[in-house]
Amino acid sequence: MRLPLIFSIILASLNTAAFASSIKKTMDFNAERVTIGSLGDSWYFVPHIGFNFISNTSTSGYTIDFSNGISLGGGIGLNLGNDLAIQFDAGHIKNDIDHFENETTGESTAPDVQFTQVPLLLNAIWTPSAHVDVRPYFGLGAGAVWGKYSSNDEVGSKADWGLGLRAQLGATIELTTSTAFSFGYQFTLVQYDDDVDNHNIQLGLRIRF
Repeated sequence: MRLPLIFSIILASLNTAAFASSIKKTMDFNAERVTIGSLGDSWYFVPHIGFNFISNTSTSGYTIDFSNGISLGGGIGLNLGNDLAIQFDAGHIKNDIDHFENETTGESTAPDVQFTQVPLLLNAIWTPSAHVDVRPYFGLGAGAVWGKYSSNDEVGSKADWGLGLRAQLGATIELTTSTAFSFGYQFTLVQYDDDVDNHNIQLGLRIRF
């Protein structure tokens, strides 16, 4: 009578151990699933908005003083590993011109003119993987930028393409396993007939596919 009872106890113990092992594997899988380093190679999209500041620009005997502007855009990128990503950025930047100053006479005028830029840049972005929740990033990029002044009686409408060179730094804050808040600074030098220095402070949301 005791032998069947012993077998029943052994079978019950084995079933309990198997059930516990199954739970442990499930928990281990879920733990790995939310680990930042396990995300591997993945595509992501980053819509962003920011403020754009342009340094005073000298051209054709005039100094142009730009007002602060707004930038809108987005980037699509591919994580090549835990540290490196390739990202293509496109955007729309608009700054009003505060005034022109004649460098010879010192006379100043305040025209109703806007300066619009459309950057198309490819960037390499390095993010140290040692950081988990808050991750700094650094990037370098190059591409083409389309720029145009709106026209009035004093300034003719002129559109031109220029070489764009970019350096950037910032940080991302993980919100979920698929989204992160980003903020940073970008310096973009555009070589039109005259160089234009863009300083951009932007906020974005990185969404992994």
